[in-house]
Amino acid sequence: MALLDEITGPADLRAMSDADLETLAHEIRERTIDAVAAHAGHLGPNLGVVELTLALHRVFDSPRDRIVWDTGHQAYVHKMVTGRAGDFDTLRQEGGLSGYPSRAESEHDWVENSHASTSLSYAEGMARANQVLGRDDHVVAVIGDGAMTGGMAWEAINNIAASQDRRVVIVVNDNGRSYQPTVGGLANRLTDIRTNPRYEPRAAEPRRLGRPGRLRRPARHQEGPEGRPRAAGHVRGPRPQVRRPRRRARPQSRRVRPRARQALRRSRARARPDHQGPGLRHRRRERERPDAPGPAVRPDDGRRRLGRAGKFPDRVFDVGIAEQHAATSAAGMAMAGLHPVVAVYATFLNRAFDQVLLDVALHRCGVTFVLDRAGVTGDDGASHNGMWDMSM
Repeated sequence: MALLDEITGPADLRAMSDADLETLAHEIRERTIDAVAAHAGHLGPNLGVVELTLALHRVFDSPRDRIVWDTGHQAYVHKMVTGRAGDFDTLRQEGGLSGYPSRAESEHDWVENSHASTSLSYAEGMARANQVLGRDDHVVAVIGDGAMTGGMAWEAINNIAASQDRRVVIVVNDNGRSYQPTVGGLANRLTDIRTNPRYEPRAAEPRRLGRPGRLRRPARHQEGPEGRPRAAGHVRGPRPQVRRPRRRARPQSRRVRPRARQALRRSRARARPDHQGPGLRHRRRERERPDAPGPAVRPDDGRRRLGRAGKFPDRVFDVGIAEQHAATSAAGMAMAGLHPVVAVYATFLNRAFDQVLLDVALHRCGVTFVLDRAGVTGDDGASHNGMWDMSM
């Protein structure tokens, strides 16, 4: 019997010798080629992640540690080592294995992400939920360099980088095995870094100095223009050039707004959605502790009563101008046990149509969307009419 047919789950990999792992990797490649030759599918991306997948499942404890694949077409090996190798000849057939992760197939499949650039947002939401619920599980996002060309991935990175205490592991798979060549400056730069013979010695330099995780600052960054040490935040320069524009700007702030603007402010004040605050407060007390990620639109969306100045400042997360990330991060929170509330202008949710449909609804995630300025909003401007939320 082949070694692959004896694998019932990732735990079996941890007891295998290096020689057995080499044999297993060979068997996985053979079975992948046979299945794709018979039924079509994604060959290159999966041949390129065999050793990576084996390593991930030996280090992390799936499904307690969540592994999210971006995109899902590189998850064939993951399927085999999580107990589905015996059914692999049914790949992409009716009643057989899906060509992507499938929650109906296995508890090891968390996200059915056939769309790219979503894994980091899912991972950020899952890790945030783990943090809120006091769990020490890891979340691993395996993202191909092709998916890194999607802007949503950078929305997620921006929020992941803002917190150093969430257990998110990002694996960038830039092995050149995408199903289409990766284009753009990012792919070129990753290739340059990976193939530069000076990269490894430079990466080892902080370890040699006994300062892991930190890079030594060049001397030119430590001194001011005169060669003297510079205090943090101290900027030298011709002061008159700073004073003149400041003096010119000062009178502008004292001008009285025209009456038409004041009337508009009064009309908006009547339409502010302050009812959101009491409703969410009640739900926070009576039900599941909702969390409210949302783009940076303060203070008119009701979250101010829950947030920094309110009763639950640790429950409101501002993700910046990142509606797509907000929706998918909320899906990740829901998968990990929270019930998030996404508060956003109705018109801005248009940017996240795909995420609402495929990342939240497809997975039947418990996420509540609270839409501000829904419908025809009149003088707020053509771009702020929220009538399109009905089509969603």
